Amino acid sequence: ACGKAREHGKASQLLSALAQSRVQSDAVAFNIFMSACELSGEWENALELLNSMTQSKERPDAITFATGISACEKGSKWELAWQLFSVMPRRKVESNMITLNSMLSAFEKGREWEKASNLLMKMVQSRVGCDNIAFNASISACETGAMWDRALYFLSLMVRRNYFQRN
Repeated sequence: ACGKAREHGKASQLLSALAQSRVQSDAVAFNIFMSACELSGEWENALELLNSMTQSKERPDAITFATGISACEKGSKWELAWQLFSVMPRRKVESNMITLNSMLSAFEKGREWEKASNLLMKMVQSRVGCDNIAFNASISACETGAMWDRALYFLSLMVRRNYFQRN
C-alpha cells in the first residue's frame, strides 16, 4: 500500500519499527519496502534496504534484485543497476525474465544500446528466453543510439520468432 501510494517515507518508518520490534522481518517484507522506495523514485533508500537485508539473516532473491535494479533505472543509475545485476551470481541468485528486463530497461534509459543489444542476444540464446518487453527495451536503446540497423534486426527477429502473436 505504501508503494502504490508512493509513501516511501512511511515504508521506511514501518521497516525501522519492524526492526526494533521482536517481529522477524522476512524477504517479502524487505521486497515490499524496497518496492515502495522504487515506485517513489527513492533509489538510494531501496539500495539501503537491500544492504540492510544482506546484513540480516534474509537472503535477497530475484525479486529483491529486480526491484533494486528497477529503482536504479528510475534514478537513471544504470551503472549501479549493472553492479547489482553482476552481484547476483555470487549471491547464488539466478536471473530471470524480470531481472533481465529490468536490466535492459536500465540500459535503455542510460542510452547503453550496445550493452542492451548484447544482453538481449544472450537472452535469445539462453533457456530464459525473452519477451516483448526485452525486445522493446533493446529496440528503444538502439533507437537512442541511432543504431537503426540493429533495431531493425531485433524487429525482424521478433517477427521471425512470432513474438507479436504469442504476447
